Amino acid sequence: MIGGFLGFFTGLSIVAAAWQGTLEPWGFGFFAIAAVVGVVLFPMTIGIFMTNIMLFTPIALLAGLITGNGDSALVALGLGVGAFITQFIVGAVRNV
Repeated sequence: MIGGFLGFFTGLSIVAAAWQGTLEPWGFGFFAIAAVVGVVLFPMTIGIFMTNIMLFTPIALLAGLITGNGDSALVALGLGVGAFITQFIVGAVRNV
């Protein structure tokens, strides 16, 4: 539930930042740390968090493209791919 709330509000902020053209890329380290925390401590929380990020990033991609902020649109695409990979790693390792 915590991951759902955090993911929802983080997803909304990603869409808003892409709309304004101020979306900054997150470091690869964020996704690596999230994957480790998800595998070791909180798989459900991290999984739901990354699911919401993954669901909001296509909206952010379109918002960035509509407003002419191509850089923010590409960053949104990268965040979505990173969230998908992190979610996949956590799910694959925890379901073995």
